[in-house]
Amino acid sequence: MKRNLDLFRQHFGSVAELEGAVNAPMKRETNRALCRTFAGRPSREWYGPGNTSSQDVERFMRDGYMAGAVIVDALYESVAATLPRALDHRRKRVRGDIGDELDIHAVNRGDAFRAWETTKRQIRYGSGLVRIVADVGGNAGMRASVLQWRGVAALALSRSLTRAGYSVEIIAADAGRGYSNGGGAARQLTSVTVKPRHSPVDTAMIAATICLPGFFRLPLFKAIVLAADLQGVDANSGLGQALDVDSVIETPEKVAQVVTPTSICDESSAREWLRRAHALLQHSTVSKG
Repeated sequence: MKRNLDLFRQHFGSVAELEGAVNAPMKRETNRALCRTFAGRPSREWYGPGNTSSQDVERFMRDGYMAGAVIVDALYESVAATLPRALDHRRKRVRGDIGDELDIHAVNRGDAFRAWETTKRQIRYGSGLVRIVADVGGNAGMRASVLQWRGVAALALSRSLTRAGYSVEIIAADAGRGYSNGGGAARQLTSVTVKPRHSPVDTAMIAATICLPGFFRLPLFKAIVLAADLQGVDANSGLGQALDVDSVIETPEKVAQVVTPTSICDESSAREWLRRAHALLQHSTVSKG
């Protein structure tokens, strides 16, 4: 695969790794000064719905964002009954007139046709690995109450797939162009793992990242500046323009990847995307034969 020299990529394996990198001193004074301005923005509809402040964002990232978890719960419950059933990747116990183990109690009940048990898959599946990429970025004119919905939809999808036995990884990502004052790659992609595969789902803690615009507008803003600093140039004070993450991110092999689109902007569009994502994953994770 050819390396895209026009795109500067940086990935952080955890939120802690991200914070350590962006809070370390940067090489260029202009970049250090720019990072200091990010916590001084007006609070209303910038860091989160309502009057969320930068101090609130820091607290939520430490203790969990319960308001975000409530929104995720409400969205999931509102669509759970209407979603296409997520295909279960776990092995199932099947009863019949042949099998590996005999249930003597079923024989004594006269149920000989269901007395044998076997463990098998009734359908052949793909790998069962799903990566959900929450595109958390956006331009300055986007209200926090709009920007939050991509993360809410991603976390609701994760819940549904995890309950069906999929191994789900959640990535927060943003991409942009024109983020530096000349020099370096023209575009940048920053991503961070907010939920590794096989780890338990703490909805409130994950909501403090992908469902909270302040996560994008504080640590990920600094990560954009870091991308410029690592290339030895000054970041643009406006941080450039947002790009759709789906247009630049690569898909790992043997993993079904789904990226939240920028068209998700409210509860209605989040519901519709959840239904379409379920249908798409059903198709992509089942192999015939």
